[in-house]
Amino acid sequence: MIGACCKIMVTAMAALAWSSCASAGSIQVGGQTLKSRQEIDDYIYSIFGGHINNAITSKTMTKLELNKIEGKFAFISPPEEIWRERYMWVSGLLKPDLDSQLMIGYSEKIKSEMIFFYFEKMGLVDFIDIIDEKGFTADVAANYDYVITINSDFNGKRDARSANTRKTRFVVKNLKNGKEQLITEATGSPMLVSLFEPVAVKFSDAVKATK
Repeated sequence: MIGACCKIMVTAMAALAWSSCASAGSIQVGGQTLKSRQEIDDYIYSIFGGHINNAITSKTMTKLELNKIEGKFAFISPPEEIWRERYMWVSGLLKPDLDSQLMIGYSEKIKSEMIFFYFEKMGLVDFIDIIDEKGFTADVAANYDYVITINSDFNGKRDARSANTRKTRFVVKNLKNGKEQLITEATGSPMLVSLFEPVAVKFSDAVKATK
């Protein structure tokens, strides 16, 4: 399952690669010019929707020896400016305009959120809401039992080597008792869907550790 999923996701990632020839306020993915965030959403969700259905069966939870996790979850997703700054490298002549860079950052944001839809589809959780960091207030937090956040060490460098070796940590926090636990750490892109099975196990273990 993991090997087949990885193969699928490598193909998807290649299709989603952005082009340095992006015009103002647009990006090139899979040979298509996407000019809005809605077009990016439509394109990425169309690709991953089929992958989710193909990768997950009614036996996935049993295979991984997992039980459903009770509670309400929220993933606090940083704004696209952060995704652009930390996960899109620029160097030499490869410098799209700011609007295009932000759209590329937005596409990285959407792709990295996808693993949580896999968790829902497999039945690991009822749902995980995706909430933009700027909108996550104390009043909003009161509606959840757990929050998932990401953080990375950013040294201000945006060259290819720095971006490809940057480590990102996924952390879950129990809002009832304040306990936090590392879920997993990614190097380079924080897009984890190709590893959704082992990450699902780590996610389950991390949540248990906060109780």
